[in-house]
Amino acid sequence: MLSILFLHGLESGPHGTKYHTLSEHYVVVSPNMRGMGLKDRVDLARTTIDEFKPDLVVGSSYGGVAAVVATMQSKFKPQGMILLAPAIKRAHEVGLDYEDLTAAVKTIVIHDKNDAVVPIGQGAGFAARTKSDLILAKGGHRLSDSDSLNLLLDAVEMLT
Repeated sequence: MLSILFLHGLESGPHGTKYHTLSEHYVVVSPNMRGMGLKDRVDLARTTIDEFKPDLVVGSSYGGVAAVVATMQSKFKPQGMILLAPAIKRAHEVGLDYEDLTAAVKTIVIHDKNDAVVPIGQGAGFAARTKSDLILAKGGHRLSDSDSLNLLLDAVEMLT
């Protein structure tokens, strides 16, 4: 069965709506990163990638930037990565410039063009610069409405 590492956002938890949606169909590991800064999140995500060897990595918001950096640094490379409204410009917290970030694996970015928390320019700019696919959603920053969750499931299928 397909395995996924899910990295939650800054103000959410490891077992929210996106986790439950994914876990209905796939084997999902979602470490609790509450209260962690980006460096600790990246370290935990990289270790989990190297040990769990997931087929896909999914990162939401702050978990999105952690997913990018951890996937760049991990020894094991999953089949792909899905970034949900990724807070890419927070990479400076681990000493990286926005331009330093790469898509180490096939990547799909899902972002709402009207996101009031993480502007669309972060996700769309990363997608354009790294030649990743961009899917526009209408679920706000949380992307937890049924249409956005269906886009997430569709993205999983596109990468497998």
